[in-house]
Amino acid sequence: MNIQFAVLEERKKTKAFCIMAILAVLGATLWPFNPFPPNGVTWLQGTSGLKFEKAGLVISKGPLELAGTQATES
Repeated sequence: MNIQFAVLEERKKTKAFCIMAILAVLGATLWPFNPFPPNGVTWLQGTSGLKFEKAGLVISKGPLELAGTQATES
């Protein structure tokens, strides 16, 4: 009976150690991770448009058209 109790206690300790190790690795590797970083995009003042601090990409459901542009011949 004591052997079974010792085996169960050892399994509990091993399980707790594994959980602690996984949490420590996740904490150490993901600590500086920010899931919502600032995107550096602002609206242009006085007109409709976007200003990007760095390289950027705009995704739209429809085609993007520049205001006041006309087709020209090449």
